[in-house]
Amino acid sequence: MIQTGFGHSSKSNVFSNFHPEHLSNTCLLKPLLPCITLSSFLVYLSLILLSGLTQASPPYYLLRSTLSPDHLQTQVELKNFLASRDVFLHSGFCGKNNNHILVSSDTGQMACIERYPRFQQAIRGELYSYHFSQWLGTSNIPAIVVTRLRYAHDIWQPWKSKLTGMGWHEGDYLVVSHYYQNLSEVKLPEILRTKKILSPRTRGHDSMSEMYQWSNLIIQDYINGENDRLVNTLVNLEQNSSMYSHPVHNLGRSSDQRLIAYDNERSFGKGYDFALSKFDDVTGQKQQQYQPHVLYRLCLVSDSVREKLNDLSNQEDPAKTLEGYIQSVDFESFSLIAPLSKEHREVFNHRILHVLKHFSQCHRSPRINP
Repeated sequence: MIQTGFGHSSKSNVFSNFHPEHLSNTCLLKPLLPCITLSSFLVYLSLILLSGLTQASPPYYLLRSTLSPDHLQTQVELKNFLASRDVFLHSGFCGKNNNHILVSSDTGQMACIERYPRFQQAIRGELYSYHFSQWLGTSNIPAIVVTRLRYAHDIWQPWKSKLTGMGWHEGDYLVVSHYYQNLSEVKLPEILRTKKILSPRTRGHDSMSEMYQWSNLIIQDYINGENDRLVNTLVNLEQNSSMYSHPVHNLGRSSDQRLIAYDNERSFGKGYDFALSKFDDVTGQKQQQYQPHVLYRLCLVSDSVREKLNDLSNQEDPAKTLEGYIQSVDFESFSLIAPLSKEHREVFNHRILHVLKHFSQCHRSPRINP
């Protein structure tokens, strides 16, 4: 672990409009506790929790020292992490060799930083995929925020020489994501390797709750146009019959047994280009062919996800509604992103309707292979 070098009296304003309160200056219970230390407050809070009288959770940054390293679940918590005084640049890498890890010495939480010299569709894919999962309530994609590299910021200035030597330049786009430290590999379940249609009545799987997780993932990847995960497995299966014995690409399992889908660069962009036949090579044709393939094997969808998709489909422009949602919850990241093109919006909107139509047909005439 390498220290960034900024002192405890400095502020790292990575996000210009985001200013979390300092621990020593925060007093949520001023009417009752006009002047308390942090330790006294935590003791008091513990007593409230034990007595069952608590009314609301305190802000994340008050309790971050008590949270597990895998708690950066939202963009707000991730921004709090970046704005804290205890973040250090780690010597290790995450994913590609030019991706760096930031670590909090206070909590052990980690964030992965990927650099882009200019705006690319991949940046939008990462950001939109995360917020779409939040919209659906699946929360199976790591939290993402987007910023620009500014060496005047305390978090980057001490490392300017090293990062510029690696080709990190002022103004580069930075995609910062929650880094899960203990993801385990995931293989495709046996039930999804067969020709059976997965439904609530399908036998041959161990856990229905896990099957709903796979259902969420399949639905999201199809709507997002993410083809570097399950679609990638099917394409490679033609050349390598042992693909099912390998872990699914860009997918892991967290310590609490949740499927975590990372590296969503092809979503909301390149994957849509495959669907629009913008790639005429053999690989492009196969990508286009297999995108709906896994969906057609699925007759299982949670009520909550279906309800969310119905809500979107009832909007005049579902893609515009999603972008409005992203803008409302993370304006700073959204302002750095080029919005979806008209043809990409049409693909997104069409796929939501297509998914709902598919599951409606499943319910009317379920194709069940017990």
